[in-house]
Amino acid sequence: MSIEAATILILGGGLITGITALLIRDWWRRLQPHDHRAWGKRAAMGMIGVIVLGATFPLFSRPKGCGGYIRSSITNLRQICTAMHLYADDPTNGRFAFDPNPARALLLLYPRYLTDYRALAIPGDEGTVKLKGIKASLNAGTTPFNSDIDYAFVQGCKQTDNDDILLYEKSPRNGTRAFALVDGSATVLPDGQFRKRLQKQLDRMNEPAGASGN
Repeated sequence: MSIEAATILILGGGLITGITALLIRDWWRRLQPHDHRAWGKRAAMGMIGVIVLGATFPLFSRPKGCGGYIRSSITNLRQICTAMHLYADDPTNGRFAFDPNPARALLLLYPRYLTDYRALAIPGDEGTVKLKGIKASLNAGTTPFNSDIDYAFVQGCKQTDNDDILLYEKSPRNGTRAFALVDGSATVLPDGQFRKRLQKQLDRMNEPAGASGN
C-alpha cells in the first residue's frame, strides 16, 4: 500500500469514527445519563487523535525498500566508476571509455575492468529482468539493449575533473537521483538539483575554448 493510500485510509477512518460517535451520542445518553459528557470528550479526543495521526503519517514513512535501493545503487556506481578509472589508467586506452552507444561504452569495461555485470542494473524485480537480458546478450556475444542498463555516463569527462559528474542513474527514483563523481564518490540529490548540476557541467564542457575569458 502506498503512503498516500494509507494516509487517506487513516483520515477517512478517523472521520467515520468521529461522525459515528456523534450520531450515537444521544442513544448513549439514554443508556448512561450520567456519563454523556465524558463519552463526548472521549469521542472528540479519539477523532482528533486519528486525524493528527493521518496528517503526520507521511512525515514518518518511507517507501518500502528505499534505503536498500539507494545503498545498492551507490555501490553499483562506485564499482563502475572504479572500472572507468582502471580502463583510463591502462596505457592502451588513456581515457575514459567512449562510444556513441552508452551500452557499448560500458561494456568496454567488462569483464577486464568491471568483473560483475550485475552492477549495470539496480537490484529489484525490474532489475532482475534487466540482468537476465544483459546476461543473455553477453552469452550471445551481442550488445545489450540500452534500456537494460540503468546507468549512463557523461562522455568527455577528464580524470582531473574530480568534481564533475561521471555516472548517474538514467531515471529518478522516489524523486531523487544517485550519481558518482570523477573522484569516485557517490551520493544522492533531489532530481531537480541533480538536473541543474548536470546541465551546468554540460554547458561548461561544451563552451568554446577561451569563451569563459571574454
